[in-house]
Amino acid sequence: MRIDRRTFIRTTALSGVGLTVLQPNVWAQTAAPSVGVGFVADTVGAQLPYPFSPRATALFDPTNGVAFERLLNRPDIDLIVADLAPGQRSPVAHAAMRAGKHVVCTGPVGQRIDDLLSLFQTHRQTGRHCLILDDDQADRDMLAITSMAKQGLFGPLSYVHCGSTSATNGLGMAMEWLGIHNGNAFRSLNASLSKSWGLHEPSPSAEHQKNEPSVRNYQLGEVLTITLQCTNGELVVVNRDLAGERPYGRNMALQGRDAKWDSETNRLVRGATSRAFPAIRDRYEHPYWQETAPRKQPDALGVLIDQIWTNQLAPEATQNALMVSLIHVVAKHSLAAWGEEVLIPDLKSCLS
Repeated sequence: MRIDRRTFIRTTALSGVGLTVLQPNVWAQTAAPSVGVGFVADTVGAQLPYPFSPRATALFDPTNGVAFERLLNRPDIDLIVADLAPGQRSPVAHAAMRAGKHVVCTGPVGQRIDDLLSLFQTHRQTGRHCLILDDDQADRDMLAITSMAKQGLFGPLSYVHCGSTSATNGLGMAMEWLGIHNGNAFRSLNASLSKSWGLHEPSPSAEHQKNEPSVRNYQLGEVLTITLQCTNGELVVVNRDLAGERPYGRNMALQGRDAKWDSETNRLVRGATSRAFPAIRDRYEHPYWQETAPRKQPDALGVLIDQIWTNQLAPEATQNALMVSLIHVVAKHSLAAWGEEVLIPDLKSCLS
């Protein structure tokens, strides 16, 4: 069974209604010979959120009250996927790492700076990783652009525009391109919200429910924009469309001295030459795609399983994931101050 990424994110966004962390639905799989994966969801009747690895056997545990504890105590589980409401991810992440498991969430984890510092401390104490599932890590175009950036074919980088609809908003790839936590860092940000006309439309169910107002007065803006300044001088702009379901799109762009690429046109501009990127992509194919494409279609969870299986998780993987979460937390501070610039704390320095 295969569930596409949009369905997975939609399921995640709707999860958590009327349930607690102590009542999850739990799946477990063992990716022979060495990686076992457990799934924790807080949606009643939730379906398996991601395709199983071809080297895995699926098991389903229908119990509720003690299922999560049983999962933590299983020695054959190495990674727990937490498909939970935002406020429930942090406790599960702590519990998983303390039980000796890596944990990957379907969106930002931790809603306060103290939460993130605590998660980072647990990571350092246990040696287990707390990550965010990022489908950019399995996309052929994104991986090829990453390979080009690493080879210096864009020249010195100056600007990244991040997507509007994915769970990490493209920040995971932006950090990889810019070397965040590898000689570079996010220094500060400004955040702003647009007005929200689209959210004030009459509710579709209003005509069926007499007591429900026909127009909702939402305070949430329709488009969130976060502008990040890097210590090495690069600029990163993150846009997130909050208006509801619209066609999926990464809306990513990378610009350097020698080249420019964007996902909407999917063209590579070098000097005065502009070419369709798929036509020349095989010249810059990422090694991971070259190795896995003949065997299977890479997906985000498969990439992560392979990294754990081959012991290739980057040392800064948790710090990067928590930085994605931290940016969302600090952005709220900027919004509360009407878009003023706010410094971004360094989690590692705060715990030193």
